[in-house]
Amino acid sequence: MKPDLVLLDFRMPLLNGEEVCKEIKKDGATRHIPVILMTVSVQNAMEENIQTMGADDYILKPFEPEELIGKIKKLIG
Repeated sequence: MKPDLVLLDFRMPLLNGEEVCKEIKKDGATRHIPVILMTVSVQNAMEENIQTMGADDYILKPFEPEELIGKIKKLIG
């Protein structure tokens, strides 16, 4: 079973979110799954890197639940 969407923290212990996102997007079986990266990084840095990573969107931490829900609805309806 494949998820409808992946919420992915940018900073993780072993692999970072960028590496995981690239793996998801390069696999033909999972590339269609939307990925939202969660990060405490600066907004400008994320906007520059999001295309390179293959993520569909990002959200800056801390965030309001309504903001996350809006992004999810935008990506999967």
